[in-house]
Amino acid sequence: MDYILQFLLILLLVVLACTKTTIQSRMSRRHIRCTQDSVLFNAMMFAAIALCVAILFPMSAITPQIVGYAAMVAVSTTVFQTTYSVALSTGSVSLTVLIANFNVLITTASSVLIFKESLYYTQLIGILFLVASMFLSVDNSGDYHKVNWKWLALSVTAMVTSGLGSCIQKFFGRTAGASQQGTDAAFLFINYLLASLIAFAMYFIGSRFGKREKSTFGFNKHVLLYALATGLTLSIYQKFYMYGMAHIDGTFMFPTLAGASSVGMSIIGVVMFRDSLSKRQWLGILCGIACVALMNLRIGGFIQL
Repeated sequence: MDYILQFLLILLLVVLACTKTTIQSRMSRRHIRCTQDSVLFNAMMFAAIALCVAILFPMSAITPQIVGYAAMVAVSTTVFQTTYSVALSTGSVSLTVLIANFNVLITTASSVLIFKESLYYTQLIGILFLVASMFLSVDNSGDYHKVNWKWLALSVTAMVTSGLGSCIQKFFGRTAGASQQGTDAAFLFINYLLASLIAFAMYFIGSRFGKREKSTFGFNKHVLLYALATGLTLSIYQKFYMYGMAHIDGTFMFPTLAGASSVGMSIIGVVMFRDSLSKRQWLGILCGIACVALMNLRIGGFIQL
């Protein structure tokens, strides 16, 4: 794929990712009150993604191979969403987001080690700027007294399962998913259908056993609309995301997408949610911009294993 088209595709993914996060943030601020709220919303959102994929994109025949790959990603997606939500509710929000975002290091490393992609020295510096941006974006006013081993285990699990899911998704796209047109749509449909079933099962078990906690909103029509809007955005995002993973080096795509998305969400937070940023956090945004710029400078020597 032409380099300009690669960059434009990543920008489209950034816009879709920021749109999805904005919708979900509004929903969370208005309706999420407990862990079961998060589990039920995720179940509805996953179902909405599967529905939108089935309606919008032509699918190939569903094979055992597609189901196998989709099942692995569905499990990792559900574990990520669950551990991430619980970590956010039991520990420092900023540190949780920071640790989860380090999944980009897993996906970038897998691109070099497994897919034998090149990583230029300028891009390596860009990744260092991305890491700096993540640390600088942490809110110092967070509840750091909530940091404990349980929270840390949940946060690290969220990071690993998120990165692992993307790696499996990329491996499918580069191998089995490249063999027939429509396999990516079939994969996404089965992936999110299974993820929805797993999440609904988790909600049922949580509401019947243990603490027997139930959602505060149930199948509220406003929440269903949020789930549908998020699902529509994510279904389009995932279709282009899989196309990007199949045609763009992960050493370029993953850090650029992470850096640009971080900058975009910071700007949206200020404009739409009236977030106030410290000088340190503004410096984090500048580091994010530097990351995007350096990831686009494929000059000098490169690392290839």
